[in-house]
Amino acid sequence: MAANDPVPSNGLLLSNKLFVPAGELSGMPTCSEEDCEEAAVVELHIPWADNRVVCAGHARVVARQDGVVADPLDGTDEEWP
Repeated sequence: MAANDPVPSNGLLLSNKLFVPAGELSGMPTCSEEDCEEAAVVELHIPWADNRVVCAGHARVVARQDGVVADPLDGTDEEWP
């Protein structure tokens, strides 16, 4: 990350080279979807695959499939957009 790059809104820029994703700052897990570093706020129970924890955005998409149950993680009330 270069010194003039914008600071991402999903974490904290600790120096001009060290970025910590929001989920790591709060001690919460990060989204299990590939290339996503948002805080996980939902556990998805998926009948044809392993359960996984995901961010609100990915939960909205995956939970629309038949049979998927989305359970909010404890203590994530403040993380919901």
